[in-house]
Amino acid sequence: MALLSPRTEKIWRTRLSRRVHQLADRVAPPDQEDRLRRRVGGNWEVVGRLQFDFMVGQGFSPHHRFIDVGCGTLRGGVHYVRYLDSGNYYGIDLAPEMLEGGRAELTAAGLGDRSVHLRQSDTFDVDFGVPFDFGIALSVFTHVPLNSVVLCLTNLSEQLAVGGQFYATFFRCPDGPARRTPIEQPHLDGFSPAMTYCDRNNFHYSMRDFDFAAEGLPLRLEDLGDWGHPRGQQMLRVTRTD
Repeated sequence: MALLSPRTEKIWRTRLSRRVHQLADRVAPPDQEDRLRRRVGGNWEVVGRLQFDFMVGQGFSPHHRFIDVGCGTLRGGVHYVRYLDSGNYYGIDLAPEMLEGGRAELTAAGLGDRSVHLRQSDTFDVDFGVPFDFGIALSVFTHVPLNSVVLCLTNLSEQLAVGGQFYATFFRCPDGPARRTPIEQPHLDGFSPAMTYCDRNNFHYSMRDFDFAAEGLPLRLEDLGDWGHPRGQQMLRVTRTD
């Protein structure tokens, strides 16, 4: 019997693990909180705290207005809401169920009385009538095609304050024909690897893709590279220039 290559063996092991979790959930369905947390990618405490610490390291302060694109059930939002002056947190997400879960997370964390602004949107509608100083899209560009990235950056370019900074994570790929090959992204020990693709979820991108997406917009893009994400997501910084 032919042996599987190490790469193929990893792929099948990951698929088998996912299938086992699905079957276990059918036998003993997870509660609502756990189910919604899994939908935003799991690693709730690790990634929530990681993104918050990163943002503070970029100069993010309580008085800033903050937009969380793809906020989900507030994996990072719980940290942001606790830190920000009341009323300075804004979030959008595709799924109303996730936003309801986010409000439940705030209540569970003792933050139910804080003023937050949450909106369901499938068009990256970030127009709340106020300019934003900081923002993030964590694990969003990893799940949408390039035209959605264009739409997101276009809308943000109109709502960021001049000098405002927006951060987005992405899976990296090379330029040229090699991008067509599925890529197993680097990951830390104990975390499952992500397979990424040029034409389907999970998507991978190069900086040239983002330069194209921001062409003609008053935005400056910077590749910050590795920022410690356990599944290899890289960091892009977008700054409004005028």
